[in-house]
Parts: sequence; C-alpha cells; structure tokens
Amino acid sequence: NKVTTSLDYAALPDSVVEQIRAAWKTTIKDSSGKALY
Repeated sequence: NKVTTSLDYAALPDSVVEQIRAAWKTTIKDSSGKALY
C-alpha cells in the first residue's frame, strides 16, 4: 500500500487486524469491567 509506505507504516493483513480487535474486546476493559473497544 503506497499510503502506508509513504508514512513509514507497515500495513497489517485483515486477518491480523480482526485477531487484534477480538483480543481487545476480551482484554481491554475499564475499571468497571466494560469493554473499551
């Protein structure tokens, strides 16, 4: 992806992004235990 390359970022495959989001839903929570994502 030219945009990510020009910004010195590495694009992640969609499958990896989905795995990260799934992990965030179960592990990233506020002090009351509510998911932040």
